[in-house]
Parts: sequence; structure tokens; C-alpha cells
Amino acid sequence: MDISTLIEFEQEVARRFEAKEIRGPIHLCSPDQAEPLIEIFKRIPRDAWVLSTWRSHWHALLHGVPPQLVMDEILAGRSMALNFPEYRFMTSAIM
Repeated sequence: MDISTLIEFEQEVARRFEAKEIRGPIHLCSPDQAEPLIEIFKRIPRDAWVLSTWRSHWHALLHGVPPQLVMDEILAGRSMALNFPEYRFMTSAIM
């Protein structure tokens, strides 16, 4: 996944939040965080578990969770509690 795709995803989340389509709080990454995250996730094997925190949209995407699955959870109000055990990815707003 490249920087522009990550940024576009967060912009879509922001747009949908402003349109009141998201039923819970969100925490967005800023564009300057994209490149370092991409570099970090290049080193994390897909079969490794990733345990993330409340700002996790990009973490999930970079670990291979399909964008639509991530967006569906965000739209359901679970932005800060994305859990996809089938992709070995879990997060919590409280760590």
C-alpha cells in the first residue's frame, strides 16, 4: 500500500465522519506519519500478530486487512477497536 492510498483512505474517513455517517469517535493519522509506518510494516511478517492502539486504521491496512473491512468497522463505530483475528490484527483504545 502506498502513501497516497493511505492518505486517501483517511480523507474518506474524515469526510464520512463530517457527514455524520460514523457513529463513534475516530482518530486520524496525519500524512507525515505514512512513510515511517510503511517502512515499519515492511519488516512485519504477515503471519505475525499486530497489537495496535487507538489510531490504527493505517496499521490494519498495512498489515493486509482489506480496506473495505476496515471501513465497515469504522462506519459501525469501532474505529478505535479494530479487531481482525483472521488477519492477526487487534487493537484497543486502552492498552
